[in-house]
Amino acid sequence: MKIEAIKIEDHSAVEQLLRQAFTDTPHGYDGEAELVTALRQDPKYNAKAELVAKDDDGQIIGQVLITPIIVDGPQSDSHGAALAPLAVDPHWQHKGVGKALMQAIEQVAEDLGIHFIIVMGWPDYYPQFGYVPASRFNIRAPFDVPNENFMAKAITPHGLENINGTVRYLDAFDGV
Repeated sequence: MKIEAIKIEDHSAVEQLLRQAFTDTPHGYDGEAELVTALRQDPKYNAKAELVAKDDDGQIIGQVLITPIIVDGPQSDSHGAALAPLAVDPHWQHKGVGKALMQAIEQVAEDLGIHFIIVMGWPDYYPQFGYVPASRFNIRAPFDVPNENFMAKAITPHGLENINGTVRYLDAFDGV
């Protein structure tokens, strides 16, 4: 398996992966492909912050993306990111692809000077990477979400220190 920054020629394969990974689940959500397409149109999108995992034949088997956020509060901070989405081909799940993508994207975040990452995801998955409920830092989502699904992790030492308030995502999150 190889992990690398996305290339334009990977976009259609990633769209197919996202549709397969999210539509073919018991939850049936299919908006991730549209979200990623919209995020790529935002001027703040950084292709270095979107990674793909490829198998030995060069086929895309996973994808992860982080985008900038701001936490509106007493000390607003724009050095955070939202992780959305993380997707792994259903045939490659439980084989370490997601773990490898998480480790790689956190290194990218650190390299880009991002202090913390917010994720809305499964509470039985992300804690293994050190994510905890964002409410521990008095960080709130701008919409209703169960406490255990809205998580945060400091990427740099003290990355969540004095950060509290409501997350403001890129506008693309509003449109899907």
